[in-house]
Amino acid sequence: MQDFSMIRLATRPTPTQRQWLKLKRKRKRRVPVATIGLILTSVAFVLVIAFQVVPHDVGRTVPAKTTASPTAVRSGIAWNGATFESMTASRTVVGRVTHVRDGDTIEVSGRPIRIDKLDCAEMRTADGRLASSRMRALVSGQMLSCTLSGRKSYDRWIGSCRFPDGRDLASVIKEDGYCTRWRG
Repeated sequence: MQDFSMIRLATRPTPTQRQWLKLKRKRKRRVPVATIGLILTSVAFVLVIAFQVVPHDVGRTVPAKTTASPTAVRSGIAWNGATFESMTASRTVVGRVTHVRDGDTIEVSGRPIRIDKLDCAEMRTADGRLASSRMRALVSGQMLSCTLSGRKSYDRWIGSCRFPDGRDLASVIKEDGYCTRWRG
């Protein structure tokens, strides 16, 4: 009888040999850390360059401007080539109130208007919520005629609005006691 145990041992690796072969296969698949770092750095560099080169308003529809207009910067007006007359000229907007933002800001025909000479409490306070609800009760769906001063505060035009019967909106809400006169 022949002993075939030696043949079997020669074809099958020992447990330590199996572990060594497994480790060898893993090492072949592993990407060096330096290569990963180089790839990540390259991608970050390309993204930085892309965000500096590509305009930030891609995909936005921007209406064509025929004349320069003032730009609001933190409640002030920044000069961007507008003439003095265009910054001070009044403009009248007549339309329905489409939205009430808070006690002193409404939207007439989609245009946000900050009521001039009116100071109401902020929305996050109880008085601010009362002023906002009173403004909503006064003007929701009403037709108003607003004269804009040409100045902006953030994204809102500053102006005064009147009801069809001629009453001033700021005067009405001040008389009700929800807001005060703005001293600015």
